[in-house]
Amino acid sequence: MYRNIAGIIIKILLIFFCLFLIIKNTSFNCGKQKNVEKKAVRVVKVVNDSLTHPEEDSLFILLDALKTDSVLKHASLAYVFYNLTQDSIISEYNPYLSLVPASTMKILTSAAALEILGPDTRFKTTLCYDGKIKNKILNGNIYINGGGDPALGSTIYDQSGFVDTFIKAIQDLNLDTINGNIIADPRIFSIDAIPYSWSYGEINEAYAAAANGLTVYDNTYLYEISKNDKGFVKPDAVNIIPKIPSISFYNSFVITDDEKESLFILNQPGSFRKIIKGSFPKALSKITLKGAIPDPPYLIAFEMFEKLLLKGIYIKGSPMTIYDVEAKEAENKKNSDMKQIAVIYSPTVFSIVENVNMHSNNLFAEHLLKHIGLKKYGIGDTESGANAIVNFWKQKGVDVEGLYMFDGCGLSRYNAITAKQLTDVLVYMKSSANFSDFYNSLSKAGETGTLRKLCIGSNAEGQISAKSGTMSRVKSYAGYACTLKNDTIVFSIIANNFICPASEMTKKFEQIMIKTVELK
Repeated sequence: MYRNIAGIIIKILLIFFCLFLIIKNTSFNCGKQKNVEKKAVRVVKVVNDSLTHPEEDSLFILLDALKTDSVLKHASLAYVFYNLTQDSIISEYNPYLSLVPASTMKILTSAAALEILGPDTRFKTTLCYDGKIKNKILNGNIYINGGGDPALGSTIYDQSGFVDTFIKAIQDLNLDTINGNIIADPRIFSIDAIPYSWSYGEINEAYAAAANGLTVYDNTYLYEISKNDKGFVKPDAVNIIPKIPSISFYNSFVITDDEKESLFILNQPGSFRKIIKGSFPKALSKITLKGAIPDPPYLIAFEMFEKLLLKGIYIKGSPMTIYDVEAKEAENKKNSDMKQIAVIYSPTVFSIVENVNMHSNNLFAEHLLKHIGLKKYGIGDTESGANAIVNFWKQKGVDVEGLYMFDGCGLSRYNAITAKQLTDVLVYMKSSANFSDFYNSLSKAGETGTLRKLCIGSNAEGQISAKSGTMSRVKSYAGYACTLKNDTIVFSIIANNFICPASEMTKKFEQIMIKTVELK
């Protein structure tokens, strides 16, 4: 009897022991699985049942490799990848780190312009006169009043004939004499056209042409220079387009065996005396340089003056800007009873925004910035525009702490922005009534604008719509990616102070964009 009881007890103990082993083994396996899932969430920062091993996806491999890339040893890197469709962060790194953005700063400017100014808004340049007309004589002045149109005479819009339109309007007055001056008035914007934070070495270059209340010909000129033109040169009209009175060059370049030219233009902003430095390859006979016009309003007045003389209209006075007029007289003219005789309208704000984002047009971006400042605060200058844009995004719920805006185009190295702020603006625009216009203004990978050479032949061709940013030791991209699953990914990625060529950094970011589209 006791032997049977002992046997039963042993069997029961054996059953409990087996159950213990089964439970222990099961608990170990679940714990292990939980650890794997926890690791996946940490890497991807999103819970997604279809991504059981997201760390194996190429996007995350590339992002992890970027953090330890030797070319970024001394650099700063930040990025945010956000799945807008699923409302979840895919991956982020230093999202609150303020970095120099280069031209991705244009995202804030262009989006704010559509929201604040409106996509259909146009800016006008008016031709007026004061005084009286009697016996074909105007006893007064002709005024060209700037309206902050960035495209007046622009090659982008083929508006080179605007001067002839104004000349025709004056001829229709049946004049043969003007007892006054031809005065250009750019005062819709402040007199300090160039942002103070722009580099001295860049302000004479064409890409740094500053926004003026009376901009003309994209505020740029072409200067054809020969390697024999060393020393002081006052170019003939055929060597410089458009003809700029009083401009001269001191050519102090060196002739080298280099295959590529590296000439650049120096001197004070607004100065008509330019210095050309750098290397001139001896294999070349001529080089065409593109620079920023020193005084665009005066150039318009000068062209009008010369063409009126050729049309047989005598002018007693001179071409000048309103700043050449005595202060008291200028104020009187500002309030005088002017008669409008012609108007030229700019392209729409949407068209301007399209050039800003698609072709990274710095000049157009700066005009939008100043117009925003003018509308919000009544002051058309860089500081007012920047403050208005930052405050606008703050009101829309973007955390602007760490955002430093010193121009609208991104040329200033004083600018700083976070990857999070860029993505937040992009997310906001997705729900805006102006989203279609904004989205269509962005470059498409492999197809248009500054992204036309990227992602060609890959799954990302035509599936990335973004703004690029490039300057010395700065590379950035921000925009939208449509994945193979038709999810919309909002992304921004910025690197500062890398030690490789910009083209190499572009390739690294290009591969990341491709893998973003291919994200499973």
